[in-house]
Amino acid sequence: SLRPLFWEGELQLDEKISSQWTKQKLQAPFDHVFSELKHLVGEREGVLEDLGVDAKVLETIFRATTDRFSMKLVELAQPIRFFVQGATVGPPLFEVMSQLPADLIKARLERFNAVLS
Repeated sequence: SLRPLFWEGELQLDEKISSQWTKQKLQAPFDHVFSELKHLVGEREGVLEDLGVDAKVLETIFRATTDRFSMKLVELAQPIRFFVQGATVGPPLFEVMSQLPADLIKARLERFNAVLS
């Protein structure tokens, strides 16, 4: 499905997920992932360039982040998938992210500030 590439809908968390995903738990890992992406792709005039990063590189960043924050991969990948793709299940996250412009990924990930408490 191409939905994750074009999706711009509203985010709706159910109670179970919203109790598991909190800003306190996810802020630092999200910031770390985005910092690593920014380091990889560089920044020009405040807008990240298109990722152009191989899905394997993205997976490496995620695994290093989960190691750093003592998380399981699913604990990081599932919320990032939700904010990037609009659902907790779908096409492979790293493949989708490798096809999206980095500024779009950034905008989608930053929505967690408005959704999570």
